[in-house]
Amino acid sequence: MEIKKLNLFKVTIENFLKEPSKYLKKTKKKTILILEKNAPKTYIINNYILKKIFKKIKIYKKKIDNDISKKIISIEKFNSKNKIQNKFAMYKNWNPDKNFIKKAAMWGIEIKKKVSRSELNLFIDYWKAEGRILHHIQWEQKLAYSLKITRASKHNKNISKSNKIYIKKNYIPDGFRDK
Repeated sequence: MEIKKLNLFKVTIENFLKEPSKYLKKTKKKTILILEKNAPKTYIINNYILKKIFKKIKIYKKKIDNDISKKIISIEKFNSKNKIQNKFAMYKNWNPDKNFIKKAAMWGIEIKKKVSRSELNLFIDYWKAEGRILHHIQWEQKLAYSLKITRASKHNKNISKSNKIYIKKNYIPDGFRDK
């Protein structure tokens, strides 16, 4: 970031407190340096200079954001090329291998249906945020285990809904007394 020396107008605290509006009008494009015993005490920055500072900050922030996004994209490209040999963080376009269901069966996890896009997106988004770094096969194992858990819980919810026993609200079972 380019830093320029501020255009300063120096005034003692005593003089400034006597006539602040006079000094504020005099220094439209300058920063006021308030001195106490010939040492800097505080600065007063007017709107004109503040706007210039904020413009510089915005430009600098955009430059940093662009640099970071370029690095993230290059990491994702690197990860997609080298996903089998090296460890990597989860990235947007990650996919399990075509023989994923067979691999899961070898790990003892039975997956009957192919992984849906929504299940895969849920998995990817969760692990992208976590920032863990694993090998491709470890990511596949995590996906298989995740599918086992989520699909089993969905299956159990359907069973419990169909087996619910509905009891009338005012019905009092045998052995219980009414008020």
